[in-house]
Amino acid sequence: ELVVARRDIRSSDLRGTFLGGPFSIAVAPGDPSAPELDSVVVEGSGRAAGAELPAFIGLPAGIRMSGNLDWTLAFGSQRQQQGEPWPTQLEVSSDLRGLAIEAPPPFAKAPDDPRRTGLTLDYSPGGATEVDVRSGAAHARLAFRDRDGKTDFERGALRFDDRALSLPATRGLQIHGDWPDFDLGRWLALGGDSPARRTLSDWLGPVNVRLARARLYGYELRDVAAVLAASDRHWQVD
Repeated sequence: ELVVARRDIRSSDLRGTFLGGPFSIAVAPGDPSAPELDSVVVEGSGRAAGAELPAFIGLPAGIRMSGNLDWTLAFGSQRQQQGEPWPTQLEVSSDLRGLAIEAPPPFAKAPDDPRRTGLTLDYSPGGATEVDVRSGAAHARLAFRDRDGKTDFERGALRFDDRALSLPATRGLQIHGDWPDFDLGRWLALGGDSPARRTLSDWLGPVNVRLARARLYGYELRDVAAVLAASDRHWQVD
């Protein structure tokens, strides 16, 4: 049962099923003393089936997951001014214990290995949406913007070495830092089932990484410095 009134929103025990597992959430106003309802806080936890996660996240078909994982959720939304949209922040976290991931390294994972993972999403209706994702040593910060009724990727940065990361000012996804193990064949094999709306050069920005081990077309190379940049008509790879 969910109660919604002029100055209140409340539920202490909402339960259901999501991603193949049970969940429960509690809903309350952020400021119970406010004359009108101007903020909402949601807290919850649940369990998800790994087999359903790749399609839900939108990963390539070549990445598979199995097992189960426990997750927690915190959601907050607060109106800034009367009649204005409500900016929202969503936080989801899990240690991924019990989840097996079949993917190229460094994302592959055995079910018994814990990997602290968290996602924070800051959503501004009609404006920019920022997403921060941490999973083990990997860290990504992404910015999206609403255009013509659709949310489109704008810019972002990605590292795999647990070092400081900031959101770039220019368009595209920038990849920097140390990458422990890179297998080009396994990444190319992931492919996709549906035609892409945008080409790789539309969203991939400068890449500057150091690969501890790289496997390329049957060769294995150690301690590789790789720099990639896209122009209007070609890729420059060093």
